[in-house]
Amino acid sequence: MRNYSWKSEAGTQSYNEMIHSLHKLTSEANPALFHTFLDKISSRLLRLYTQNIDSLENRFPSLSTTVPLPTKGPWPKTIQLHGDLNFATCSKCRWVGPLDPSQLSSNGEIGCQECIVADDVRQVVGKRCLGIGMIRPRVVLYNEPNPDAVISPLDSR
Repeated sequence: MRNYSWKSEAGTQSYNEMIHSLHKLTSEANPALFHTFLDKISSRLLRLYTQNIDSLENRFPSLSTTVPLPTKGPWPKTIQLHGDLNFATCSKCRWVGPLDPSQLSSNGEIGCQECIVADDVRQVVGKRCLGIGMIRPRVVLYNEPNPDAVISPLDSR
């Protein structure tokens, strides 16, 4: 039996519906004039920090970023402080990949496909199920750390 864990089914469903709607809206949105302005001055910018999760700045090659960020430089010009609606992560194995909003709906296949494959292999060799992680958007919610934050060796004392 697969073990899916999340806080509450109703809360998760409501959150998933909101993310599904936001993903659709941001996919159809056009960058604002300010994004065009940032693109024009990008050669003068050392770094662009954004709290937006719509990823509109990534539509300009000069402002694009990478997900996840590399652990060592050189870093991309744009740093997304609150994540990106175009990417998903697994709550268990920490897989990162493109977000397929249908995975968030109650009609779609739930659970991380990477975890499912790993669990199937474990069962074939006679090992117990370790559980399947939930796919969620790679956005930072309240009281969550940024998944790309680099912890300095001095911070780990």
